[in-house]
Amino acid sequence: MNNIIIGLGFMSKVGKDEIAKYLVKRYNFKRIAFGDVLKQDITKIKNITLEELEQNKENYRDLLISHGENKRKEDPLYWVNQTIKSNNIDFNNLKQNIVISDVRRIDELKWLKQLNDKYKNVYIIEVIKQKHWDTDIETIKSIVYGNYFNLIYGRLINIGTIKDLHDTVDNIITKIYLTKNN
Repeated sequence: MNNIIIGLGFMSKVGKDEIAKYLVKRYNFKRIAFGDVLKQDITKIKNITLEELEQNKENYRDLLISHGENKRKEDPLYWVNQTIKSNNIDFNNLKQNIVISDVRRIDELKWLKQLNDKYKNVYIIEVIKQKHWDTDIETIKSIVYGNYFNLIYGRLINIGTIKDLHDTVDNIITKIYLTKNN
């Protein structure tokens, strides 16, 4: 398998979606997100369009959270499995690079670790904003993510400009391919 999977994690509102969009546009990645399938479920439950959900996200926030958690209680990988199924992804025959724009849960990290153990093609990028740099997130993450903390391939610090963000993504992609080909 030559194609790669990049998982973008962990904090919200740090630029993960912008990075995913850039990877799609510049490098022809396929973007998937575990939250997309959850949103599709809610649109069916509430009989609304995805656009209506996005425009009124705050009104549906509690439902998104409770529905997401209820399905995770049934199966911790429910949203992962639904995302794979809805995107027709075959990891034995991966047709293109994939970026997952919303890796946030320990079970998602465990799944990515298993995928990497089998295929050796998974790169998890921690995305943070400059303002988070001074917080003690290393200690917090090592407690929360434990042994899975060492899966993180690199850290991308979003300093605020789109150009800098894209340049940093380009550098990470170059580094991944250089490492992969050695």
